[in-house]
Amino acid sequence: MSRTFVFSGRLWFALLSLAALGLILIAGFMFLRPRSVVDWTTARVVVIESDDWGFCGFTPDIEKLDLVDLAAIEPGVFPDIYLHSTLETAADVDRMVRLLKSHLGRDGLPAVIQPNYIMGSLTYDPVPGGDSWQRAVLPELPDNYRRPDLWVVVADAIRAGVWWPEYHGLWHYNPDDRRESVKTNEEVKRAASEGLLFFPGMDRSFELSLDRDPDVLVDELGEGLEVFESLFDRRAYSVIAPDYAWDRTRERMWFEAGVGIVQAKREQRSLTKPSASIWDRLWKVGERSWRHLTERRLIYLNRNCRLEGAQAADPALHAAICLQHVQSAWHAGEPAIIGTHRVNYAHLDPGSADIGFNTLDHVLTVLDEDPHRRPIYLTDHEVAQLMRSGTSARNTGDRIVLRNLTHSRRLVLLPGPAGEAPRVTWLSPGSNSSLVFSDHSID
Repeated sequence: MSRTFVFSGRLWFALLSLAALGLILIAGFMFLRPRSVVDWTTARVVVIESDDWGFCGFTPDIEKLDLVDLAAIEPGVFPDIYLHSTLETAADVDRMVRLLKSHLGRDGLPAVIQPNYIMGSLTYDPVPGGDSWQRAVLPELPDNYRRPDLWVVVADAIRAGVWWPEYHGLWHYNPDDRRESVKTNEEVKRAASEGLLFFPGMDRSFELSLDRDPDVLVDELGEGLEVFESLFDRRAYSVIAPDYAWDRTRERMWFEAGVGIVQAKREQRSLTKPSASIWDRLWKVGERSWRHLTERRLIYLNRNCRLEGAQAADPALHAAICLQHVQSAWHAGEPAIIGTHRVNYAHLDPGSADIGFNTLDHVLTVLDEDPHRRPIYLTDHEVAQLMRSGTSARNTGDRIVLRNLTHSRRLVLLPGPAGEAPRVTWLSPGSNSSLVFSDHSID
C-alpha cells in the first residue's frame, strides 16, 4: 500500500511538472512577444540587425587559403561562403549607405542598418624560440586587414542616420582555444601566421564559454564597451552574443555593464548542451518564454525574419519568404526584426556580395511600393524606448529624431547645452521630428 502511495505521489509530481511546463509553453507561444505600449501592427516597424562587422576574419585575401590545408585543421561545420568572408572595406560600407539612402520610410527618413561590432583581434607571429600574439582593438587593425578610410566612411554613415552600431563581442570565439590549437597543430600555426582565422572545432568555440574565467569575461566586456564608446562616441545599448550562445549569468553581466537590450532571444543556444534532447529543447522554450513573461530589467528582441541572400540557394525565393515574415510579424503585433550577416555584403567574391546587396535592395523596394503603407525604419534602442514609454529619441550626432507612436500627445524632456535646463517638447501622436543639437547626446 505504501509503495503504491509513493509511486502514485511520484507519478502525480511528474504529471504536475509536465502540466506546469505545458502551461509555460502555451503562455510562451501565446505571449512570446515584448510587452509594449505601442501597437506594432499599425506602426509597421522594420529593424535590420546585422552581425560580425569589425570582425577580422576569416580570410584576409583569397591567395592565403591556398597556403593551408583546411581538411587537416577540421574547423567544424562551416558554410563554404564563410571561407571567403573578410573584414568590410570603406567601399562596402559606402555601398550599403547608398542603398539605404535610396529607401525612405513613410516618415521620409532613410532605412537604417544596425551593424553589431566585434571590437578586438589577435595576430599571431611565430618568432625564434617562441610565439608572439599581438592584440588590437578597433579602430586599430592587423596588417593583413588594413582598410584605408574605413572609419571615415563609418563616421559619415552614422551622421547620415543610416548606420547605428551596437555590440557583438570582443573576439567572437574563445581565444584560449585558438592559442592552444596553435601550440599543438602545425597547420593551425601556419594559418594563424597568414592571418587566417581557422582552428579545430571553431564552430563550437564560444567567446562566452563556461570554461572561461568569469572575471576575465567581465573584464573583456568592460574593455569592449569602452572601445565601443570611444570609437562611436556613445555607449552601446544592445548586444547579440557571438554564435547566439549565452546563459542567464551572461545576461546579468550585460545588464550590470549597462546594456539593457538582448537580441535574438528566440535563437539562443545553450553553452552546455550543443546536442540537446527533445526534452532539453522543450525546457529551453519554456525557460525562454518564462523570461519573456517575467523579465523586468532587460528587453528581449526577437529576430522574426532572416535575410541571408548570398547564402541562399534561391535568393529570389529567400527574399519572398523574408517579406512574408515581415508581414507575419506585423500581423502578430511585433516589430519586424530582420537578421542578416556581414558575409552577405563584405566578401572576397564580388559576385556573392552582389547577390547580398541585390537581395536586400529587392526586399526594401517591395516594402517601398505603397507610399502610404511603407514601414518606418528603427533601431533596437528606439524600439526599446517605444516599448517602455511610447516615445523615442535617436541622436545621430547631427540631429535628434523624436518619435511618438502612441495615440496621445506625450511630453519629452531633452537635455539642453551644458549649464542649461532640459528642454520640454510635446510630441503629437505618430509624429516624427528632427532637431539639431551639436553639443550633447541622449542616453
